[in-house]
Amino acid sequence: MSDIDQKNLESMIRKILTEIIAEKDGGRTKVTDKSGIMSFHTPNWKPEPFDTGKAGDKVYLKDMVT
Repeated sequence: MSDIDQKNLESMIRKILTEIIAEKDGGRTKVTDKSGIMSFHTPNWKPEPFDTGKAGDKVYLKDMVT
């Protein structure tokens, strides 16, 4: 155990917890990049059409965060 530094240990624990949470949440996983932008990968939730006010735009989204 002494061969594993704190950063690697935290990374492994985070990965395991993310997988466990995803299993309990229907496979949904959340990814946050360095800038703070979040994306969700989920097999069960479908995005809904979003009206941009411009005809012909094909924009879809789903609120996932409150």
